[in-house]
Amino acid sequence: MLVSKNFKKTAVHFHYEFNIRHLSGIFSGILLSTPKNFIQNDKIPKLWLHESNRVYGDRLSSRAHVEKFQALCAESAKSSFKNIGNLS
Repeated sequence: MLVSKNFKKTAVHFHYEFNIRHLSGIFSGILLSTPKNFIQNDKIPKLWLHESNRVYGDRLSSRAHVEKFQALCAESAKSSFKNIGNLS
C-alpha cells in the first residue's frame, strides 16, 4: 500500500501500476524458500525485504525513487520486526 501511495502512475512513469499480482510475487518468492535456510530468526524479514525490492524496487526508474523506496522499506521493517537486529 505504501508503494502505490508514494509512487503514482504518471505520463513519465506509466509503468508505476502496482496491484495484487505484484504482492503475490513477494509471497511466491518467500514460499519457494526452504526451512533449512531459516535457522536464525532474522532471515525471514531479510527475505521479505529482498523480495519486496525485487518486485517493487526493480520497477522504479529513478535513483531518487529507489532511495525513497528503500527508506520506506526500512521504516516498515523496523516497525514490523522490533525484535530483529540489523536488517540491511
